[in-house]
Amino acid sequence: METSIIKSRINWFWLERWIKQTEAMSIVVFSDNDRVEEAIKVLYEAHSFLLNRKAQLERDLHSIDRTIQLMSEG
Repeated sequence: METSIIKSRINWFWLERWIKQTEAMSIVVFSDNDRVEEAIKVLYEAHSFLLNRKAQLERDLHSIDRTIQLMSEG
């Protein structure tokens, strides 16, 4: 069980970092208009995926914390 918690917390660190990077990359302006649309689409998809993953990790960590709490009470 502790291994899952450690892995989740490590994933959390990288997830936060990738979210910040996709936010920063979305600000970059490209000189080629055709590539701008493509780049924005890819960054939006990556950012959306990371936000969804973050939400899933939050749910997983809450569930793990609740399980640990119930085990310590029981």
